[in-house]
Amino acid sequence: MVDIIRRPHLCADWVHNDARQIVKTLKGRGFETYLVGGCVRDLLAEIHPKDFDIATAASPQQVKRAIYNSYIIGRRFRLVLAKRGVDQYEISTFRRSPTIEDLQNEDISGDNFFGTAEEDAVRRDFTINGLFYDPVEDKLTDYVGGGRDIDLRLVRMIGEPEVRLREDPIRILRAIRLAAKLRFDIDPHLRQAMVSEAEHLVSSVLPRKREEYLKVLRLSDPIPALFEMKDLGILKFCLPELDTLFDSSELTARFGWLMRQSRQFVGDDCSPTELFAFFLTAYIHAGQADHEGHEEFQKAFHQEANITFLKQGLGLFQTEIRLIAAALEIVPNLKDAGGFSRKGLRRQAAFLSHESLPLALVLARMLHEISGEEATYWELQLSNHKTFATAPKQAVKEGF
Repeated sequence: MVDIIRRPHLCADWVHNDARQIVKTLKGRGFETYLVGGCVRDLLAEIHPKDFDIATAASPQQVKRAIYNSYIIGRRFRLVLAKRGVDQYEISTFRRSPTIEDLQNEDISGDNFFGTAEEDAVRRDFTINGLFYDPVEDKLTDYVGGGRDIDLRLVRMIGEPEVRLREDPIRILRAIRLAAKLRFDIDPHLRQAMVSEAEHLVSSVLPRKREEYLKVLRLSDPIPALFEMKDLGILKFCLPELDTLFDSSELTARFGWLMRQSRQFVGDDCSPTELFAFFLTAYIHAGQADHEGHEEFQKAFHQEANITFLKQGLGLFQTEIRLIAAALEIVPNLKDAGGFSRKGLRRQAAFLSHESLPLALVLARMLHEISGEEATYWELQLSNHKTFATAPKQAVKEGF
């Protein structure tokens, strides 16, 4: 049963004008079109959406013809990407579950079976992600009871939780993250299924797990999500090293304190390398004895077991590991501002140009390896260096 709500109670003023215009353009061409997924959920939950995804009855080719500066991307899941300045909007065609006949059709590949808005809604993961909003007519369409669950502050699966989690075990991690982000409860039936199906996370592909870990680390406080994974017996199937650390209340408390120390440095523009560096710093330091210093920390970082954890557990790339390792090597030098000032200008410039220096400065502050005065000194040095490095280019642009 569909529930259509006109003038729903949501923060419509937060909808990007470009997203609204795309919907309006496609509707003007006669195509049913909505904002969908997380952006609608967040608008209803009074959270500023970071992205605005759009779903429509128009095919990718029809969208491309109707929307300027747009491109068809993807093979398994074809959609259109519309670029508007620094922002971009994903526009997908309504999908449906394939029939046996569809699967035998060699002309259609991947997940490109187009359907209706209702068919698209019931394929989504959680009810709160299955809401469709028309910003032109200010109308909310709810095929799955998502509006009710937002009112109840509940994460509930669309369909049978056991079946849907077996289809995609990554939904287990997503449910925990959403509950932590929104401060919602998890539906008891879904919660039970997450426990029983958690072992399937072992065989889930690492890049998708990495993506969810990063989203957890971007939360204002990732600790409740990680603790929930431990309490449900999920952590041992995806991050067994962290699961073992959490067996000790002392190490858990130390890890939690260090993670919360890092929150002051996490912003929307924080890179995956930085997020992983904060996590790894907390993880490795939590396992160190109080008397062990930075040198022992560096040695622990390079231990084979920890490198394996980085690569095979968290999915770090070799480049990311190299950048973090270089930052850790730089940290001791930040305690010697006097030595830096005695260097020649060329050597100073080379040090300030090091790609890992900004990360090293953040890690040194996080671990209290440098004082607030020393941190201010290095921030000023970096700022002056960047100004000097860009000044000639700016001067050329301005005709000097």
